[in-house]
Amino acid sequence: MMTESHRVPPPPPAAPRFFPSAKHSLVSGVKRWSPMLGGFYKSMIGRRLATLLIPVEEQLAEEMAQNILREALTETMASLREVTFYRFYHVFRKGELETLISSVPSLFVVRSTFEHGNWCVVVQKHAKTVLNI
Repeated sequence: MMTESHRVPPPPPAAPRFFPSAKHSLVSGVKRWSPMLGGFYKSMIGRRLATLLIPVEEQLAEEMAQNILREALTETMASLREVTFYRFYHVFRKGELETLISSVPSLFVVRSTFEHGNWCVVVQKHAKTVLNI
């Protein structure tokens, strides 16, 4: 049973704080390039008309964000379908692994078993092995 004091805090947001979402990022870009929201045109048309255009731009930004995300997801899923992951490993024949281990002078096989479709050995190092380098 978890109490309020033992809750794990949520992970930090992936988007930077100044653009809390893709929509806000696009709205910022659209507003920056819109001639109706700044400078000479804003004074001519007036603040009221400019405020009516903001929802249209936000709608455009929302549609653009959805299209970008949809295209990115489609591209990602298509590339995942094209990738095939393979796992390669060697399946030993009976006695092959023991022979391989016995070729190392400092090791000896303690036990050999067959489990999960392959041979397995428990190997131990000789107690007094001197290496000449």
